[in-house]
Amino acid sequence: RPGAFGDLQEGGDLYAMVVLPGQRSVCDGSLLPLTDGVVDTRGTARGASGSMLPFLGQPLKVSWVKFEDVDPVGDTLRFEAKAKGGALWWRGEGAWYHKGLHYWVCSGAGEAGEGQVWCYDPKRETVTLVVESTDENLLDGPDNLTVAPDGTLYLCEDGSSGQPGAPNYSQRVVGVEASGGLFDFAVNNLDTSEFCGACFDRSGRALFVNVQGVGITYAILREDFKRI
Repeated sequence: RPGAFGDLQEGGDLYAMVVLPGQRSVCDGSLLPLTDGVVDTRGTARGASGSMLPFLGQPLKVSWVKFEDVDPVGDTLRFEAKAKGGALWWRGEGAWYHKGLHYWVCSGAGEAGEGQVWCYDPKRETVTLVVESTDENLLDGPDNLTVAPDGTLYLCEDGSSGQPGAPNYSQRVVGVEASGGLFDFAVNNLDTSEFCGACFDRSGRALFVNVQGVGITYAILREDFKRI
């Protein structure tokens, strides 16, 4: 929350997200998992006391707590956030803003340790788990992400273990259907490098994406040049 729009150097306040404890899953009635009294979204594979899978697709109410020292000498911000009730996340990486919604990836989070995607809605003050991989063959360690003009998510893998039968350790761009289903959009069959920096042109007809290790940028289009 900067003091002047477009200029973070003008100052402002830094806040941590609190996922309000005590909320129950509409799926099975379970409570949000807690660690030391704060909501822990990381999954049992990463030390949480319970799973977030029962909350998949369910908007969760949030609030915010203000940091007192936003430029500390030591590594104190995460500890201050937790002490004030800030939710626990695992390895936050790629982020994207689309039509009023903020998406981000927690690479390596979840029950299988294969990654989550979250969405924050500032108008409703809710956060929603929109993707959690339970199988590396479907999604293996998402990192960068982008959103198509039609709202479809595209996730660039930074996988640590390959998919069975794939050449080398294949890295992919994985799409997310409106229903939450996952599909392979692109596969790097050249080497083991991850895709990164994906973004669409304004028309939605071309997806630009880099292959990190070899330094190649691809433009991916449909054969009929319609929107992807």
